[in-house]
Amino acid sequence: MRVFALYATWLFAWDDAVDFGDFDEGYQQRELLRIETSNSIRKSLLDEYTIEDPAHIAPNFALAQSFYMIGVQVRESTKLIVKLQNCFEKGVIFGIDEYMALRMDASAIYPTIALSLLSQDMDVPEWLLDHTLAKEMMRHINIMVSLDNDIVSARHEVELEPRLLKIGAEHDIIDKVHAFLRCCKNERIGLINWLYTIKRYFDFRPSNGNTHIEVTLGD
Repeated sequence: MRVFALYATWLFAWDDAVDFGDFDEGYQQRELLRIETSNSIRKSLLDEYTIEDPAHIAPNFALAQSFYMIGVQVRESTKLIVKLQNCFEKGVIFGIDEYMALRMDASAIYPTIALSLLSQDMDVPEWLLDHTLAKEMMRHINIMVSLDNDIVSARHEVELEPRLLKIGAEHDIIDKVHAFLRCCKNERIGLINWLYTIKRYFDFRPSNGNTHIEVTLGD
């Protein structure tokens, strides 16, 4: 949790702002953002019964407020990862529905999408992320990343994309919808590139004469 807090705070709250001179000769502004961001992250990582209003924690910076829900997602993902590992060590065998419910919450896809949007310094409307189509898009990305199985079809993403773009056009936020879609697709593409090119799995190297990858599921 400490590593996450330090990394996220620096990368998203400070790095670009420092490079572009946003804090030049602004000691009080720097100090205020530091305090609000630290408080927002710290309080979001408490147990689920401790709920606070991000605007109350960080009234001066929307960026600092946004860290609250990201921290909540990281907290919940971490708890579920520990729960899954404990069950594995005890030899617990889940049904497919129960396992998938836990697996998808432990995949870290949702906080990663949130961090991806935050890194673009873009304030995506909360109603868009709460929209049924947006949630369905993230759910399908999560299924594919959690299983990484070609049996799971990408057609759901193809069907949802034009409908989300239509909503974006209607509300004049088409650029933000495009950014949201890119984050979802990059999650999937990034995992494919990682799986197929690292030695642990395929170590696919076209430059060494590799031409294709064949995977057999079962006998």
